[in-house]
Amino acid sequence: MDILETIVAHKRLEVARQKEVASPDLLFNFGSQRLLRPTNSMRQALARSPLGIIAEFKRRSPSKGWLSPGAKVEEAVPAYERSGAAACSILNDSRFFGGSFTDFQRARSLVSLPLLRKDFILDEYQIYQSRVLGADVVLLIAAILSKELCKKLASVAHQLDMEVLLEVHSENELSYYNDHIDMLGVNNRNLGTFHTDIKNSFRMIESIRSEIGAGDNTPLLVSESGISDMQDIYKLRHAGFRGFLIGETLMKQDPDFQKRLDGCNARLFIKVCGMRDPENIGNIEVLDVDFQGFIFYEQSPRYVPNEREYIEAIRKCKKNKVGVFVNETKENIVDKAKLFQLNYLQLHGNETPEACHALRRLGYHVIKSFLIASVSDFHQTERYHNCCDYYLFDTKSNDYGGSGKRFDWSLLDAYQGKTPFLLSGGLDIYCVDEIKRMKHPQFAGVDLNSGFEISPAMKNVGLLKEFIEALKIKSYEQN
Repeated sequence: MDILETIVAHKRLEVARQKEVASPDLLFNFGSQRLLRPTNSMRQALARSPLGIIAEFKRRSPSKGWLSPGAKVEEAVPAYERSGAAACSILNDSRFFGGSFTDFQRARSLVSLPLLRKDFILDEYQIYQSRVLGADVVLLIAAILSKELCKKLASVAHQLDMEVLLEVHSENELSYYNDHIDMLGVNNRNLGTFHTDIKNSFRMIESIRSEIGAGDNTPLLVSESGISDMQDIYKLRHAGFRGFLIGETLMKQDPDFQKRLDGCNARLFIKVCGMRDPENIGNIEVLDVDFQGFIFYEQSPRYVPNEREYIEAIRKCKKNKVGVFVNETKENIVDKAKLFQLNYLQLHGNETPEACHALRRLGYHVIKSFLIASVSDFHQTERYHNCCDYYLFDTKSNDYGGSGKRFDWSLLDAYQGKTPFLLSGGLDIYCVDEIKRMKHPQFAGVDLNSGFEISPAMKNVGLLKEFIEALKIKSYEQN
């Protein structure tokens, strides 16, 4: 038997004993209150995160032995959350990984992060267990399941309001993908030999695009195992991955990586807004930007009409696509979002919190813009708490944004909300050092527009590239 076969054989016996001790009915009765807890979306958390780190808690590895035998959930997991991890993976297996159900329950009581139950799931009973333990996500490993069982387990997880991360290692396992899969993980570790090679993620990416496709309705991609350097993450993000499961490097307490993890909130999002020309859109997409914004406000000189060349150019974008709207009806916004295949909606008018909630319920991310001229203008944000993914602060003008006037950054100390914000208003190539010095805890990124234009709706790609290279690694040297 190889390592995986040994683990699976033991797991079958373990689950059989657990079912004898506690039937599914008893399990649900025991955890009835936990079943009422709303789950957190790991897919959304990874999509919104600057780095998308899934920090893993495991004390040992079958191939490397004990990594940190004295590690305590109550110390490690809250530290992961404070350091900016987007989600956390908790190993439950005791014999091979040194974990326990108690570890998971403690983690659930300590953090609000989405939690992934990391185990070798072979039986529907384990899906029920996961929900009772407080899991938001379950891991299904293609190598140990049949396609039929994989689909059944994923369906049950969805019925219990949990998300599913399907783990594959080779191209032939991509056939396990089904409609109930939220995230697709490429394991860089061969579970039979436990040999690890991060190049496996890069090898698999083209096969994934060929077999499954790319776009909003396809699974978010996660690279698992063997990631030990921030440059690995940047390269994998550029290839199309948005989640990065990291365990051994963190559990061995590599001080250099820990320092960089502590700084992962410092890596700013970059949004470039106001393009229309298809070639210009394509040239900007190859830059290391996080969002591309398209304006659907007819009075803007950067307005994008419903013409075929623009529709096709925007649909091809693989970055987060943001549609900017001003006082539009929900019906018109949704029609545009479907036509241009947008996934973020930026509301730049007098839209209500209820309107933001309604769009989020339809599955869209929402950015609400606020025009700021004085400290008192931040009070308007209070009504929008918990109904937006981000705020955008822009300079107040007589129109809805796009004035090119410099934002008064001294006002930002007055913002005490918990919703992260993007900063707009007169940003240009000369702002880099000032942006780097910005220390507000909710400062998430910048929105670049008129300061990088050759003419309205036509961006200076060379100038953007220079700015991004100067800003993107917001200086881990400072952390």
